[in-house]
Parts: sequence; structure tokens; C-alpha cells
Amino acid sequence: MRPCFVVFALCATPLSFAPLAAQGVFATKVIAFDTKGNAGGGSFDPKNALGAPSSATSNVHSLGVDGWLTLGFDVVITNGPGADFIVFENPFRVGSQVYSEAVFVEVSSNGTDFARFPTRYSGPSTSGGPFATGYVGWYEGFAGIKPHLGGAPGVDPADVVQVGGDSFDLEDLRNHPLVLANKLDLNRVIQIRLVDVVAGISRDTAGRIIQDPTSGSADIDAVSVIHHVANTKGTGPFVVLDIPPSGDLTLTIGDPNGLVDLDPSSLRMALDGLEFPPDALISVMTIKQLTGNKVTLGLGGSLPPQFTFHLGVSVKDRAGDRSGQNRVR
Repeated sequence: MRPCFVVFALCATPLSFAPLAAQGVFATKVIAFDTKGNAGGGSFDPKNALGAPSSATSNVHSLGVDGWLTLGFDVVITNGPGADFIVFENPFRVGSQVYSEAVFVEVSSNGTDFARFPTRYSGPSTSGGPFATGYVGWYEGFAGIKPHLGGAPGVDPADVVQVGGDSFDLEDLRNHPLVLANKLDLNRVIQIRLVDVVAGISRDTAGRIIQDPTSGSADIDAVSVIHHVANTKGTGPFVVLDIPPSGDLTLTIGDPNGLVDLDPSSLRMALDGLEFPPDALISVMTIKQLTGNKVTLGLGGSLPPQFTFHLGVSVKDRAGDRSGQNRVR
């Protein structure tokens, strides 16, 4: 029996879902910023980073080369199942590659101590020039990498696959020194700081020099909150995606209320930010574990070491609550 049939046969009862409004929760306050004297040129207005993402490429705030921007919210961001917020910059596609401007992402519970998400860069060690492009899979833990559809009609700004952008899971900071020292509460994040990556100078977590194709700085469009204390009840769906170095990925999808509570039509997947039919992946995976409230699928084999990619998965339950996750191999 095919895995995709087993997964969704458990939730095959005909259901009627009313269309959900594409609503979202976004940054509402500019706490502080430094454009380094408007270094690199661009559009310098931090208020452009507030509110919903826009399809207008001019409605952004340029960080300035080596600059930064700290944003606040009317909600308290919390560590829910899967990704917890999305950062929208304005990269664009050129064939199978993207023109991107990488950004470090940091979070704080007190406005003083900021923890930076771990990053990994696996692209070329030398610059390809000011108008070069690169693969999405070269960058892990950065914002500014994937194009987005924010502002498009009917697009859910908190669906990590549908809307695009770069999502972040607070659980990835579980072992950060600030968390271990009780200076960062992953369930009470109040500020997000975005820091421009300086091509050829900035380094990733392992110390590797990062390259991106621009002499200018990143341009911030918006930040969308997925999980906050008012909407995280512990009863929504969950997606857990693990891609080890071997590429033998595992995918767990579930719901505390049972697999029957999932909306099969809401399952979405994207490779390097481009959506594809979920059955294309599920049909080549095998079931590793199946219970009443979750299913774990495995690829069952390794992939060529040079095959780097970015995989995203999202799903909703019958109430419209969502979970999603993005991982890089």
C-alpha cells in the first residue's frame, strides 16, 4: 500500500472547510536600527518593515552594509510546533538560482540579550561578482534567501510553503548559551533583530566566510508571526522534518487530536522554495512509524553528497491551525 494513501486514508472522511481569510500577525514597532550611514545605498525607511509583506519591491527597508534593524510586536512570540516566524526580504529567481542578500536573525526576551540562529553556508568561497546568483540550498539559518508571495491575494502569510520567505523555528535555539543561562525564554520572545551579512567578511557558525552576490545590503519587507502565546494551544498539527548529512530525510506529520483532524487538502511541499505535488515525495518514502495521531515517513536511502536542497512542508487541521517546517541539506 502506498504511504500517501495510508497517511490520508486516516483522514478521508468527507469534510467541508470554509475558506480561511489570509490574516496574519506582523511586526508593529521599530525598536532601533543602524544603517551604518546608509552604507551600500537603497531605500532607508524602517517603517517599511512593519505590517504585512508587500509585492512592491520598493516598500522595503535597506539594512545598510553591516547594518541592523530591531523590530517589536504586539504579541509575544512562542515556541510552537515547527516554524514560529517568517522573515521576508526581496530576493528573486534567475532560472534555477536566486539573487539573494543574506541576513542573520536574532531574538530576545528582554531587549538586551539577543541569540543568533545558527547558520551554515556551503556555497563557493569566492565572490561571483555583484550580480551573481546562487542556489537556495547553499544557505541555512539565514533570512533573505527565498523569494516570497507576500501580498498576493489568497496567500496565507503564515504558511511557510505557500508564502515563501525564510522561516525560523525557536526550537533550534534550545541549546544556545543564552537559553541555558535563562537569559532567553523561547516561549516569550518580544523582539527580533535582523543583521546584514557582509559578503566576503561575515562568517557562519562554523567560521566559514559567507558570500552573497551583492555589494549592497539586504532589504527587509516584513516579519510574520506564526506562533504567539494567544494562538498556541497545544492542540494544533505538527510537522517535524529532519535532513541528516546523508540526505536520508524523515518526515513526521501529526495532530494531538488524531490524524483524522488534519485537512489532507492543506498539505504543501516546496523544493528550494518552489511548490511541487506532495505525492511526488511521499510516494517514494516508506512508513517508519504509524499511530493514531502521527505518521513518520523515511526516504530509506542516502543522496549524493553534492545534492544540496531546501525542503519545506506545511499542513493545517480542520480548525485552520497550521504547522510547517523548512530544512536544508
